Amino acid sequence: MINFLWVILITLGVIFSIITGNFTNLSSIILNSTSDAFNIFLKISFMIIFWSGMFNILKDTGYLKKLSKLLSKIIKPLFKELDENSKAIEYISITILSNILGLGVASTSTGLKAFEYLKEEAKDSKLPSKAMITFIILNITSFTIFPTTIISIRNNFGSTNDMDVLLIIM
Repeated sequence: MINFLWVILITLGVIFSIITGNFTNLSSIILNSTSDAFNIFLKISFMIIFWSGMFNILKDTGYLKKLSKLLSKIIKPLFKELDENSKAIEYISITILSNILGLGVASTSTGLKAFEYLKEEAKDSKLPSKAMITFIILNITSFTIFPTTIISIRNNFGSTNDMDVLLIIM
């Protein structure tokens, strides 16, 4: 389905460039766009690598476990069917913490680990448990207090004040 959508969008783009007389510029636009996309990818990936490394340091020192214990007290009412000492609660807390910091991509590995534990606790049912659905909804909403990825993108594009969007996002 997504392939079909891309084919339609690219075809419409080519047709529109022919109609508007910009067909000669199309190849330079395509080449420049790929270069820009690669540069953005590199800059964002370094930020993600940095924050993933910070998370690993926090994990190795035990601070992440302490932070997740604090956060687990807040989110435990959402996951009533899980045991208080569940590993899933710990990983859910870490995932939510990384989303709060705006590191959604860096939280992928902990989110997958949390889902593994949730699946184990669901006793291999074919249907998702209430905890799984709640976790998916929490992840989709991606509650963010400090949007580091957006601030980084604004910085990469030469924004005069990267933090202007902070109040709007909150």
